Amino acid sequence: MPASNVRGRVTVRFLLSDNGNLVEVRLVNSAGDPVLDQNVVFAVKQSSFPFPPSGATVIDRTFLITYVYH
Repeated sequence: MPASNVRGRVTVRFLLSDNGNLVEVRLVNSAGDPVLDQNVVFAVKQSSFPFPPSGATVIDRTFLITYVYH
């Protein structure tokens, strides 16, 4: 499928460790397209993140992100 035809919203939740490593990523809301969902999860897993501030709690290191493709 050409990239120009990709449409949807994918929401993921991910947790970072104290040193900025990805601990967990979960699909929260699907776009209804398994390939798009899988690509978003893969992209998050391949990303690098900055070190969280010293003393950041688990809640501070948990992110809910929606990727919108239109």
